Amino acid sequence: MPSTSPRTRLSAFVLVALVALSRLPFLAAGYGENVDAWRVARAARQIAQNHVYEPSRLPGYPIHEIMSACFRHFGAIGLNGLSAAFGIAAVLALWSIARRLHCRHPFLLALAFAATPIFFVNSVTAKDYVWAIAFALWALSAALAPFGAASSSASPSVAGSPRAP
Repeated sequence: MPSTSPRTRLSAFVLVALVALSRLPFLAAGYGENVDAWRVARAARQIAQNHVYEPSRLPGYPIHEIMSACFRHFGAIGLNGLSAAFGIAAVLALWSIARRLHCRHPFLLALAFAATPIFFVNSVTAKDYVWAIAFALWALSAALAPFGAASSSASPSVAGSPRAP
């Protein structure tokens, strides 16, 4: 991260708290109507019981399914909670990227992303979509790391977003 000032740490803490608290009421809602979430739960149970990898759907998503097997004892709360944790990671990654690119309001950008309905719903279900977004955003954040300490005139900018003075 470009800076670890107290204000930056406070912003990160508030962002995590807001996203986590907004997801909390939905974690115990079960696996939902999407059959893929139920397939993940079934595969997690099979992997945990038999110690043999079984994909929830083809071609298989081993990282998600094996991690889900580790948390299957917690039921829907555990699997939905994993997605919520990866949702928080994705929001933090976007916030980090926006800061590196000197966006004017990185906190609001990340908060708006977290509140997007498709992201919100998928961050409280036992599916791998939010995991993929989190991994992709953290990869982009890592790729932009050399630009974190650069001056605002030398670092890239998101199209259409003015740089902070």
